[in-house]
Amino acid sequence: MFPLSNLFLFSDLSSSRNGELNMAIDETLLQLCPLPWLRLYTWKETTVSIGYFMQQDGVDFGGNPWVRRWTGGGVVTHGSSKETTFTLGLPCQTNTSSLRSANSYREIHQKIQAVLNGLGIGCHLDQGTADKVTGNSCFENPVTSDVISSSSGSKIVGGAQRRNRQGLLHQGSINGIQLPPEFGLNLARAMSGNVELQQISTLTENAARKLVKIKYSTSQWKFRK
Repeated sequence: MFPLSNLFLFSDLSSSRNGELNMAIDETLLQLCPLPWLRLYTWKETTVSIGYFMQQDGVDFGGNPWVRRWTGGGVVTHGSSKETTFTLGLPCQTNTSSLRSANSYREIHQKIQAVLNGLGIGCHLDQGTADKVTGNSCFENPVTSDVISSSSGSKIVGGAQRRNRQGLLHQGSINGIQLPPEFGLNLARAMSGNVELQQISTLTENAARKLVKIKYSTSQWKFRK
């Protein structure tokens, strides 16, 4: 899977958006971007995201806005100063369709682990033995290949994936760490020797806003059964 021959880096940390628009931009980039891409972004306000297959009944949103992700997984609270959200998009022509989800998940998290270790943040991949808490909170329930803090033993990186005819989308969160500004570029360079900095184009932004209206903000999507 790695190294990728090319990678677009969207360092979108200065453009705080709401949850629905963040999710729509990720899906739109997978549809429109011809090369593999990595996006790091922030949230306009504290927002809870839930996985595609989850029922919202019984989830404590704490009065915060919430959004349903296109990918799976559990409940994640976004917007903390010590949380960085990232998405990796791999279009179908990168030939990842035959790669098992467990393998792609592990390879992506290995790159993140290596970059964090290089920054002096001790961590390792879970081998399926980390303690879990009963509930639906993503960061209380580590799975195999999640990134675990070596000092605290807590989960600090988790993610979820989805594939379709456009390719593979991996959405993840790095939690409990104040990352330095160079983290995004370091991670991109760990994934590819040919990194090109990009900005979200007006075309992508407009397409994503349309997707918010017809999908992510609708009750049919948010309250799907």
